[in-house]
Amino acid sequence: MSFASSISNLLVHAVIFVIGCIVVVSSVYYLISGLIVGAFGALLGLIVIMFSLYDS
Repeated sequence: MSFASSISNLLVHAVIFVIGCIVVVSSVYYLISGLIVGAFGALLGLIVIMFSLYDS
């Protein structure tokens, strides 16, 4: 009985660990992709501002 409960306990901990890893990896991925998108957006905004200043 204790053997089976320890196995189920281990499974629960493994599942929680895997879910935690997925959450961390996905949040880091979203953070990096968001930073990349934000950097491109800032660069595009700066280029647009420079062009508008250069034209006027």
